[in-house]
Amino acid sequence: MPSFNLQRLSNLLLFVLYLITWGCSSKSDKNGDTISDTNSAAAMTEDDKLEAILNEAMKRLRYKDKSYIYEMEFSYYREENTFDKYLQETKIKTAQADSLEFVDVIKVEYFGQDSAKAIAEIHFKGPTGQETTLPDQEVTFYWDQDRWIKPTLSKIESQRKYDEIKEKAKSAAKSESGGSGK
Repeated sequence: MPSFNLQRLSNLLLFVLYLITWGCSSKSDKNGDTISDTNSAAAMTEDDKLEAILNEAMKRLRYKDKSYIYEMEFSYYREENTFDKYLQETKIKTAQADSLEFVDVIKVEYFGQDSAKAIAEIHFKGPTGQETTLPDQEVTFYWDQDRWIKPTLSKIESQRKYDEIKEKAKSAAKSESGGSGK
C-alpha cells in the first residue's frame, strides 16, 4: 500500500498555485508580448484618465451605485455631508444612467494644474436599440487631493474658502505653540 507524503503534496500544490498566479498576472498583446497592467496604466494620458473617470461614474450609476459620484465631490462637502444625506439630495436621488452606453472625451483644455474642461460625446442606447449621441458636452474637472474629480453638488469656491480656513487654523496653532510645529 502506497504511503501518503504530505510534504510532497504541499510542494505540488504550491507549484500549481505558482503557475496559476504567474499565468494570471500578465496579459498578452496580439504579438504575444507580455504587457504589465502597471505599464498600460502608466501609458494612459491625462485625457484618458478623465474619460475613465466619467465612464466609471456612469457604469456604477447604471448599477444604482452612487458612492463613486459622492467620492468625486470636494473634500469640504464630504466632511459636511454624510453619504446618506447626499443620497437624499434631489439631483442625486434622480440621477440615473440606464441607457447611457459610454462617454467619449473628444478634447480637453487644461487650466494650469488645477482644473480642466473636457468636451465629450455621450452615447446612449435606448430600449428599442436606437443609438443617440449628445455631442459637445462640457465637463469640468478639478485637481483635488492628488486626483481628478468631477463634482456634482460641491463648488470650487466653497472648497477654496474651506482650504483658507484650514490654513489660517494651522497658522494660528503653529504660532500658539511658539512656532515649534508641535
